[in-house]
Amino acid sequence: MTYPSGEVLSYSYDDTVADNLSRVRTLSKDATEVCQYSYLGLSTFVTTDYLKPEIKLDYVLGSGANPYAGFGRVIDHWWANYGASSSSSSSSSGSGSSLVHLKYGYNRSSSRTYKEDLVAQSYDKDFDELYEYDGLQRLKKFHRGRLSNDHQTITSPALQQRWDLDATGNWSNFTQNVPSDISQIIDQQRTIVAS
Repeated sequence: MTYPSGEVLSYSYDDTVADNLSRVRTLSKDATEVCQYSYLGLSTFVTTDYLKPEIKLDYVLGSGANPYAGFGRVIDHWWANYGASSSSSSSSSGSGSSLVHLKYGYNRSSSRTYKEDLVAQSYDKDFDELYEYDGLQRLKKFHRGRLSNDHQTITSPALQQRWDLDATGNWSNFTQNVPSDISQIIDQQRTIVAS
C-alpha cells in the first residue's frame, strides 16, 4: 500500500500455513521490516513484535502460565519492552520490562469481571477495575481502585459508577461517586417524555 506521502507499507506472508490462511506474518515500511506477527493453530493470535522500538505483545510467555482461558478469552495481556540487549525471540520468555501488564477474569457468560493492572500497582497507583452485571449480562456496576487478592472487591475505591436499566436496556438512573472528590458525584434520573 502506498500512502500519498510516498511511504510504502507492505504486508508479507511466508511459505508456511500462514500464507494459505491469509495471515500477515510481517509488516514492512519502505522495505524495512517493522513488525512481526505469530499465531498458534489456525487462528489464535500470540505475538505482535514491533522491532523498533523493541516492544512486544506476548501471549506466549515462555514457561509461564497459559494467557488464554477457555473459549479463547485473554486472561494475561502483556506488552513488554525487551530493549536493545535482548533479541526479539528471547523476549517471549518473559525478559524485558512491562509497559502494560493486565490480568482479566470472566464469569460463566464470558463477561469480564475484573481487570488487574500490574504495572499501575508497581507504581502504587489504583487502576484495577471490577465489573458487575445483571441477569442479562448488562453492566450495572463499575468500580476502579485496588482489587482485593480474591478479585471480588475493590479495597480502595477511586471511582464507582452504577446504572439502573429498564427491561429494554435504557438507563433509568446513573450514579457516579469519586470518594476523593465530592464535586464529581453524579446522580442522574433518566426519564422519557412521550410527545
